[in-house]
Amino acid sequence: MWCLGLVPYLPVLVLIGFIAGFIGTFLGIGGGSVVSPTLVLLGVEPHLAVSASLTAVLGTGLGGLVRFLRRGLVRVRVGLVLESVTIVGAVLGGFVAVRLPGSYVALAISCALALAGTVIVLQPRLRPPRSLKLALLISMFAGFLSATTGIGGGVIKVPILIAVLGLSVKEALATSKMMVGITAAFGLTSYVAHGVYDVLLALPLAAGTYLGASTAARFVIRLEERKLRAIAALLYYSMSILTAVRTVLFS
Repeated sequence: MWCLGLVPYLPVLVLIGFIAGFIGTFLGIGGGSVVSPTLVLLGVEPHLAVSASLTAVLGTGLGGLVRFLRRGLVRVRVGLVLESVTIVGAVLGGFVAVRLPGSYVALAISCALALAGTVIVLQPRLRPPRSLKLALLISMFAGFLSATTGIGGGVIKVPILIAVLGLSVKEALATSKMMVGITAAFGLTSYVAHGVYDVLLALPLAAGTYLGASTAARFVIRLEERKLRAIAALLYYSMSILTAVRTVLFS
């Protein structure tokens, strides 16, 4: 397995996970948008990178969630309704992704990151139609995107909750955090079923994301919306470009 040679570097994987969980919680995402491209950039086979990233997203979804629940920021009913269709998209995406060439998966990651950055940049100009049907449709796409690229789907869910359903930024971040963990769990089943999974790669990342998410949760409430959008857009576009460049150069 790819990561057996990385046993001496397990602390590095934990650190990558910690950073991803910390950033992911600040942005209401699973952190897969950091983990998945980073692993690909480090030379991990894209399918293994996605399955490991989905495991890391589980850690982000759990870390700090209780704090948000206690503050009443998680819209549980809304999250579960949207998640019911997101799961369908995640399972479908998982079965499609394992049949795609690795370079296609890497390029899908790049496109997903660019799309997320664009959606967040445009978010302040949007007026929420408060359409549940539209939110359900986009949520299914978010699930497919999550399982295909390993990014957790939160990069689509936060804009849905804010721009389509009209939730506050804090409610959207907290609710998305709950949802991305559930989505990742279902998307991961397809990879495990096909044997596209490496425990020694995935678990240190998950441990790191849990710790990072738990640490960041206490600060999320203080984050200004304008700064959140700026950081998110910069991160998404940067990782999109880096992932695309590496795929083109080394495919």
